[in-house]
Amino acid sequence: MYKGQYFIEVTDMQCLFGTPWALLIFISVQFPAFINILIALERLVALHLPGWYRRRWKDRHRVYLISISLILTLAMLMLAITFNLIHPTKSPTRICVFANSIGTVYATVDHAAISLVYVLCFIVLAVVFKKSNRIRSPSKDELYRQHMILAITGMSVVMVSFPRVILILDMWKAPSFDGLFVGATYCLYATHSALSIVIYTLFRPDFRSRLLSLFGLQSCTSTPAIQSRVQVNMPNLVKMSMQ
Repeated sequence: MYKGQYFIEVTDMQCLFGTPWALLIFISVQFPAFINILIALERLVALHLPGWYRRRWKDRHRVYLISISLILTLAMLMLAITFNLIHPTKSPTRICVFANSIGTVYATVDHAAISLVYVLCFIVLAVVFKKSNRIRSPSKDELYRQHMILAITGMSVVMVSFPRVILILDMWKAPSFDGLFVGATYCLYATHSALSIVIYTLFRPDFRSRLLSLFGLQSCTSTPAIQSRVQVNMPNLVKMSMQ
């Protein structure tokens, strides 16, 4: 605005690759969503195919999940670029919000899919915990952990899915919301990332240990009990399912 270049028309492709934030926002939105859905699928496999999971599932498979999430993110980026090339649109300003970077059509599909992913993850977790608790009564600590995970996932539904539904309605003017309301609603999404780090740091000893180790404040190897608990967490669920 200071240079008088704010009210200049830009294309979606210029927004996506000509700004320092649009591409980063795209990746930071897609990648965690794919990670969440693949982890939820892993939990379903562990619950319904416990024998196969114990025999076949190794630590390297979690690396595969991360790799698959990265590949899917890149594939979605290619799809967004394709949409921009087929249906090129222009924005009246250089503000370049997320929808301007990938086009209204793709943004609608993206917002709807990401919203659905978080809802499905919450449902899957609730079903897994309910079934495992029916097979074997959980301890007080385990029940607390389950409630905490469900609360975090439920918070994700409220702070990620709800703002995206508002954005979809606003993009198609059905109805059109006040800009201040849309901005405040979208702040929930940004707040979600910050709150998740705080919550995991406070209530997950394994996460806190690894986070501190990144800053050289605590070594992961100095907390074998925590590592052991993390490593056997899923196998314990498998054993419960087999009994």
